[in-house]
Amino acid sequence: MKMKDICTILFSIPIKNDTPNIEKNFWVTQADLKENNVTEVNETYSDFNLGTCLKPEKYDILIKRSKPTYVNIYEDDKDAYLGNNILILRTNKVDVRYLAFVIEQQLEKLNAMTNNSTVTKALNRDMLENIEISEIDKNRQKIIGQIWYLSKKKNQLFDELLLKEKLKQKITQRKIYNSLGEK
Repeated sequence: MKMKDICTILFSIPIKNDTPNIEKNFWVTQADLKENNVTEVNETYSDFNLGTCLKPEKYDILIKRSKPTYVNIYEDDKDAYLGNNILILRTNKVDVRYLAFVIEQQLEKLNAMTNNSTVTKALNRDMLENIEISEIDKNRQKIIGQIWYLSKKKNQLFDELLLKEKLKQKITQRKIYNSLGEK
């Protein structure tokens, strides 16, 4: 089956206001789509007309339009808006984690296609609609999707642990250095 048969594909291309909004809102920008299924949601002012902005729903797949490197599933409960050039894939016909896995396997091919097809070097609707999704039973979809999701979670936790270890090491080194001056 093709992606167009199982997904709604939306492009986030909000229109700028002449003057910035005076209230803060939660936003997800391309820079907020991180490796290992990490999606940051930041509260900030914007200069977009909120009426033209898309809001992600829980379990939407978010992908950067230009040079996509990661596939992210929006799992936050915050009522957020999407910044420029983010793709949203919505489905209830297949397991969303399975779909994220399949798309992630296609990113290299999709990026190669952007180098040949568009002036702006970005993913377009036609590229996405024609991605082939293997028809497998829901149980297998859930298993494959869960493996993908848990591997991302494991990598995320490992990165956090590594960061904490580096910080701990830095603090220890600082204490040693500071104690040298006390003699």
